[in-house]
Amino acid sequence: MRREWVVVCDSTELPAALSAWELPGQDDVRDGDRLFESVWTVDPVAVRDAARVCARTAQEVGAAEAAPVLFDLAGPAPGGVADLASVTTLFNRVVA
Repeated sequence: MRREWVVVCDSTELPAALSAWELPGQDDVRDGDRLFESVWTVDPVAVRDAARVCARTAQEVGAAEAAPVLFDLAGPAPGGVADLASVTTLFNRVVA
């Protein structure tokens, strides 16, 4: 997991989850030039699932603060569809 990271924003306005991993063999590559593979979504159900996985992982490694977060995430994902202009702006920032 040292070469992986995830950002999850479980919200009603713009749910988003981004997960990426650094391609191996880049020990001599400058930080700004490293290559990553990634996946992202703005689907509220997938974002809620990602948030639950993150909170469960934190709980399993002993983070006591994860229990109330898991409780808050127990319900269904917020409904609605993300605004396409907001999604486009977010995506443009991610790939920049």
